[in-house]
Amino acid sequence: MRTLDSKEQKLWQSYMDQLTIMPAMVPYRPTRKVSYQLDLHSFTVHQAYLRCQDFIYQHLQQGTHYVTVITGRGGQIADEFPAWIKNLPGVKKITPLDGDMESAGSWILILRNNARST
Repeated sequence: MRTLDSKEQKLWQSYMDQLTIMPAMVPYRPTRKVSYQLDLHSFTVHQAYLRCQDFIYQHLQQGTHYVTVITGRGGQIADEFPAWIKNLPGVKKITPLDGDMESAGSWILILRNNARST
């Protein structure tokens, strides 16, 4: 396990200070461990879109309730990702795992029960 350098420690402390000042901004954390994850870093925008759809539909069919998708911060994939998800009928809720809706680099998706892909 690596240790945080001084810049990362300051960033982490700043983040923790914000959480104690503004508790309403604490992101949703599922009580169950999210064990399914998709990392979109190595994909083009088109590939990421298709892979994301396949990943979500696969987990809807399996009855998975929570998945994590990593987009990275910034870039076209990160910018377009929330719109992709809003257009998928099987996603009940999207919550940033880090940051806020405008700057998140990873997301928890809560999938609908009994949803089926078409």
